[in-house]
Amino acid sequence: MFNQFLDQILKEHPLFGIEKEDQQKGHITGLKIPDWVVEGPVYEVFVRNFSEKGTFKEVQDKIPYFLELGVKTLWLMPIFPIGKEKRKGTIGSPYSIKDYEQIDQSLGTPSDLKQLINAAHKSGLKIILDIVTNHMAVDNVWRKDYPQYFLTDDQGNPKRKIADWSDVVDLDYSNVELRQQMKKIISDWIANFDFDGFRCDVARLVPLDFWEDVYTDLIKLKDDIFLLAEWEGANLHPSAFHASYDWTTHFVLQDIYQGNRVASDLITWVIEKNANYPKNALPLRFTENHDFERTRGKFGRDSFYPFVVFNFILNGLPLIYCGQEFGLENTPQLFENDPIDWTRFEDRIFDFYKKMIALRKHYPALTSSEIVNIWNDNTDKIVSIEKSEKEEKILVILNFTNDQAAFHLKLPDFYHNIERFKDLFSGETVNKSEIEKFNIEPYGYFLLRPEKE
Repeated sequence: MFNQFLDQILKEHPLFGIEKEDQQKGHITGLKIPDWVVEGPVYEVFVRNFSEKGTFKEVQDKIPYFLELGVKTLWLMPIFPIGKEKRKGTIGSPYSIKDYEQIDQSLGTPSDLKQLINAAHKSGLKIILDIVTNHMAVDNVWRKDYPQYFLTDDQGNPKRKIADWSDVVDLDYSNVELRQQMKKIISDWIANFDFDGFRCDVARLVPLDFWEDVYTDLIKLKDDIFLLAEWEGANLHPSAFHASYDWTTHFVLQDIYQGNRVASDLITWVIEKNANYPKNALPLRFTENHDFERTRGKFGRDSFYPFVVFNFILNGLPLIYCGQEFGLENTPQLFENDPIDWTRFEDRIFDFYKKMIALRKHYPALTSSEIVNIWNDNTDKIVSIEKSEKEEKILVILNFTNDQAAFHLKLPDFYHNIERFKDLFSGETVNKSEIEKFNIEPYGYFLLRPEKE
């Protein structure tokens, strides 16, 4: 379904790469980023399929688990009642919303939701809500009272932009009354439940000036509000969104794994993106989410590591989709009751993500936008880069192939007097002579910090 959406949108919008209106934005500063946003990864929660009962209470019970993993922000996928007319599957899509102002009773009560949010806040976690403003369920509560709110065809029947989304109809944002009502609904979720922000579904199918107005309203309610756009484009950032999707990096990683691109394409793209996006823009980096196959299915059951590491050593926000952190391989179905199987928990996978999150928090160089390509003689397979923040420097070496790769590395002058490095994953010492003539295991990964005398 999602790939069909991308195919249709790509006919009109160049989602990948740098759009014309996005160019030359690297010199500006976007919205002020709330301090809490960059403290840890975003963890996506599909409440209905998070547990056997699929309730807010069971998510709340997992707060100690989230803290152990090291995430900072919980993203709740839509929690609203789902339409029944033309429903997909047995239970329907959480993105086919019947009523924006109500909660799906199967997930719990408003009091349950408030308890979850309060408990998260007391533990130092933040929670954002998935808001879907482009469309509603076919049998939504506005159809009778507000028919003027919907896009219509020549016969006056409600229609949709994305043909495959047969369970929804689209809203018409040329209607001023709709805009005002939708802005009030969004603000009320902050005022009444104390959410910390929103993940905004298919954000650019809704006019950008609407989101600019939303931000203006929300910042008055909460001065550290956070808005994440499900879209890719630098023009989202100056006055509407703090973060946006990095679909491009995801697909470049996928192409590299499939042998359709070389490893150096990653660095070319990331440097170009950083140069054309506002300085403090936060790309959402991911190897999976509810729209895509699981990481281990896409990048190999035991070969996914460098693909995940790459996302975690970049500026922006890494995303973890519930179950990814312990190696789950089956993606929860979007239209059915399909709870996560927690009995398939793999400690070694959990420990890997926990370690990567901890390293990202401890070493500011890993969250910096400063990135320097370090010359190596095997760039088809190997990424070798330097991440830096002030005086701190970390060498990142990743092998994106199933081959044991030998290569030479040419270190910059800064490392002239450095003889040893510490591998931040293993804790072992690596001599400079080993780095300059490196031999790395298939799908191997190193984060090397210089050890000064």
